[in-house]
Amino acid sequence: MTPAAAMRTLPRDLANFVGRSRELARLTESVLASSETRQVIDIHAIGGMPGVGKTALAVHAGHQLAWRFPDGQLFLPLHGHTPGQSPVDPSDALASLLAASGVAQELIPNAADPQATLDARAAMWRDRLAGKRVLLILDDAVDQEQVEPLLPNAAECLVLITSRRRLAALPDTVVLALDTLTRSDAVAMLCRLSRRTPEGADEETAANEVVQLCGQLPLAIGLVAGRLRNHPSWSFTHLTRSLTATRRRLARLHAGNIAVATAFELSYRDLDADRQRFFRLLSLHPGSEYSAETAAALHDLDPVDAGELLEALYDEHLVIESAPGRYRMHDLMRDFSGTLAEADPEPEKEAALERLFDHYEERAAAASAVVTGQQPSDTSAHRAERSEVMAWFGAETANLLACARFCADHGREARVVALARSLAGFLRLVGPWEQAIALHRTAADCAAGAEDDRGRAVALGDLALVRRLTGDYGGAAQDLVQAMEIHHALGDRKNEARALNDLGAVYGQTGDYPATVEAHERALVICRELEDRAGAAGGLNYLGVVLRLTGDYALSESALRESIELFEAVGDSRGRATALNNLGVVLRQTGRYEEAEPRMRQALELAKEVGDLRGAVYIRNALGTLRLLRGDLPEAERLQSEALESARELRDRRGQVYSLNYLGLVWRCAGRLTEAAEAHEEALGMARVLGDRRAQGHALHHLAFVRIALGDVRGAAAAASQSLGIATELGDRRGRASALRAEGAVHEREGRAGQAIRTLSAAYELSEQIGDGQGRAALLNDLGEVRLTLGDGAAEDAHREAAMIARDVGSPWEEARALAGLGRCARTRGEADLAAGLLRRALDLFTRMGAVERERLAGELDPTS
Repeated sequence: MTPAAAMRTLPRDLANFVGRSRELARLTESVLASSETRQVIDIHAIGGMPGVGKTALAVHAGHQLAWRFPDGQLFLPLHGHTPGQSPVDPSDALASLLAASGVAQELIPNAADPQATLDARAAMWRDRLAGKRVLLILDDAVDQEQVEPLLPNAAECLVLITSRRRLAALPDTVVLALDTLTRSDAVAMLCRLSRRTPEGADEETAANEVVQLCGQLPLAIGLVAGRLRNHPSWSFTHLTRSLTATRRRLARLHAGNIAVATAFELSYRDLDADRQRFFRLLSLHPGSEYSAETAAALHDLDPVDAGELLEALYDEHLVIESAPGRYRMHDLMRDFSGTLAEADPEPEKEAALERLFDHYEERAAAASAVVTGQQPSDTSAHRAERSEVMAWFGAETANLLACARFCADHGREARVVALARSLAGFLRLVGPWEQAIALHRTAADCAAGAEDDRGRAVALGDLALVRRLTGDYGGAAQDLVQAMEIHHALGDRKNEARALNDLGAVYGQTGDYPATVEAHERALVICRELEDRAGAAGGLNYLGVVLRLTGDYALSESALRESIELFEAVGDSRGRATALNNLGVVLRQTGRYEEAEPRMRQALELAKEVGDLRGAVYIRNALGTLRLLRGDLPEAERLQSEALESARELRDRRGQVYSLNYLGLVWRCAGRLTEAAEAHEEALGMARVLGDRRAQGHALHHLAFVRIALGDVRGAAAAASQSLGIATELGDRRGRASALRAEGAVHEREGRAGQAIRTLSAAYELSEQIGDGQGRAALLNDLGEVRLTLGDGAAEDAHREAAMIARDVGSPWEEARALAGLGRCARTRGEADLAAGLLRRALDLFTRMGAVERERLAGELDPTS
């Protein structure tokens, strides 16, 4: 858990922390005693009434004990009692903890079954903390069911839990029930926070009365101390009279304690009329945090003025600064503010909410255009803007979702649809996908209730795209069929075609290639009837990809060339980059490397120009693979590493799967077998979570070769068999050829040369059918090597033909293998000089590539090595 070692998420300690010496001593003694046995994890549950200082004690203790937990100190709010916000689901809490400990979003387990997701995340969390010394504070827990899945099983860890409920039933837990402060500690807190010392017996008596009126509750004491500090002319006696005067009038406020309500009222009364109104309207926000922008929208103010008012409330202890420039209210304070706002005119409150929702819709829509790349630019200014809006989305997503829930609950269907549309691009990119699915489903229902068919179709399309990302291909297909039918009924054929293309892509993910081709061809017919050149370009690109996957390279190439021409005609550089890269892949897979590379490089430049960061990931994958095939291992590794890094930054899980597989291939070729195996295993696990069957087959056939190289023949056989099963089921001829090649290698290692030859010959026939020149050269070399072990004279013919094909397609790797094979054949005939010459030529090629094969050949040339 290296990333967690540097993770420090504790809030800052309070410089004016007062009292609790008995509780701190008990907590410290318990931790020290537990450290001697370390039989079970050390858990302390800190309970007490609202405002009693549970969180302050936990944070203070955390800072005092931090030195004992060098691997990390993590603080997680669980929102057990936050108004307007549901308690954090244990599964979501685990996702936050895993992210804080350094796990990338895309590696956090997700499954169709919520319980399976919870179990998998809990297991990963326990594994992350195994053997580590970590302090974990779980703040404001609702009950033990919320907490139990979050508990690590590492005996070296300390967990502090705060809750308004007693968690005595939680196993192996030390319960620490906080009462209000002692009278002396309460007075000391009042004096320290107010920076005032009572002078004389009367003032000492008054100070004691103040803390008694505050119920000796830290929250209330802090508030009245602020009043006293900000009024130099006030005395403790004056403060006592003020509190007594307001006490009865606030009995209607149910803020948990009448003394607290009294303190709140006194703080509020001290504000001028503008600040009082500002304070009241803040409670209307459905979310839990405010920025100057959102406060300005609620109050129809300039953001600068709103920021100043927030600062003023912060100075008065009426809001808390949760992060620089962001504020929230304590839940009791929010209740108090909401109660006051009940008396405000309904039209005024309605107008405030409308301004807030307008602000969020407009801001989110503009931010989404930047995040999803609708503003084509890769300038430093654009990158800075993208970083800024990503940060804005990250900070405001919870508020946006809260606004959508509020609107759904209060009959504002159109608002839900608009907010969901604005959030779609960001949530699709970075998640949380579970919440995105819930939002888009709600938007679809709201649109149906409002008889907004077009809005419902759009919401269903957004829902389908997120479901596809989670691997729910069946659900995604159902949503897209509904969306397509709605567009058709509305006569919106353009969007009907788009839904068909998206549907085809979903079918392609499941390997149903016939259905994929049918969907794209239907979309293409509509686009051509409408003379929609942009739509036709997209459809042809989709079609070209699936035709390549099924091995119809000639038709694929034709479709992609037409797609490129149409994208260029309509000025769509992003689409042209995608189609150019796809054409480059077809040319690469048919052995036309010299034609493929310039198209891929042109595609990468176009993607950079328009700021298509996600598209650039896949282009780098393709180009890196081409450089590997041409023998440039360093450049191949650079490209694949850049692709993986970018995919992780973008949280593109599918991009990470493919980048890991390609990087693993480079590492295998360089002899870095352990790293290669880890990369393919990680890719396989992610592909299974995603439900991407083709990517699973891809990872399995690569994994088979790595396992062979590591001597794990049984594991290699299992991986190759699984890969072949997937490719056969998908109708993926190229995938079948790759899997058969892996099976052939397994047979050869098992000593079944005859079976190996039959299997490799079948793979060669498939490669020949689909026009895969590089694949043919590789399989001929495989066949030559097996035949040589049998003393079969056909081995030399196989290597000679492989050398010719490798030169034609520009594959130095396979040419080197062929030369080495010919050298070995010459050596078996006793032609030592010829053998040495051929082996040296092969060695030169492998050395230029940096390939591990050079070591093996060097040993063959020098018997003493």
